Amino acid sequence: LILLAGSILRGGLLWRQFDRLAEDPDGYRAISRHIAAGDGFVHPKWLTPTAYRPPAYPLLLAAIFKMGGDRGGIAALHLILGAGTILLTYGAAMRLGLGACSLIAAGIVAVDPLCLQYTPQVMTEIAGTFFVSLLFWLFARGPDAPPLGKGRLFATGIVFAAAAMCRPTLWAFGAFAAAWWVVRKIARREVITPWPILLGAALIAAPWVLRNTIVLSRPILATTHGGYTLLLGNNPVYY
Repeated sequence: LILLAGSILRGGLLWRQFDRLAEDPDGYRAISRHIAAGDGFVHPKWLTPTAYRPPAYPLLLAAIFKMGGDRGGIAALHLILGAGTILLTYGAAMRLGLGACSLIAAGIVAVDPLCLQYTPQVMTEIAGTFFVSLLFWLFARGPDAPPLGKGRLFATGIVFAAAAMCRPTLWAFGAFAAAWWVVRKIARREVITPWPILLGAALIAAPWVLRNTIVLSRPILATTHGGYTLLLGNNPVYY
């Protein structure tokens, strides 16, 4: 019922605000069109290689455009990702041993105002939220659960890097997680084996870094617009 309610809310917003899917406030549609056309990851206006935006979401849109889809395909993608986020939130909470409270967690995500607001917009928030919920579902385990296997840790690294390729602020989460691992290691407490996670993350991140090194002469891991965010965030002139 929670999944159905969340899907109906998202579907209703997509139906009422369908025209917003033709808008392109952050240039993701234009970049994706060029990728689908074989031009590469280029600036929509100057047609020069760029790393101003993260690559994961434009690649998803490019796949839709390559198959002949447009606004309907984007709407379907966002609806599926939104429903998946609800399910994965419930699954992660259950793995943590929260029992009936898992329904509350799923319910919060189902009606979350920001998740609903971004559903009819061509922006990374919906995909990023899905990847984060998938990451937590993979990594979550209860206090009495056995240690995570290498395969699940490897998948965790892949999904973490995919999330960071969608929303680069996730790299900060990874840095804090690594620092926490070091603290626990020093304190001689139980720690996971990090190498499968690092290998999975490197597998996803390496092509982007290598591409940026070749075409931009800089090994950019995230994007080139992070500084703009720090400078312009909450700036009245910017808004």
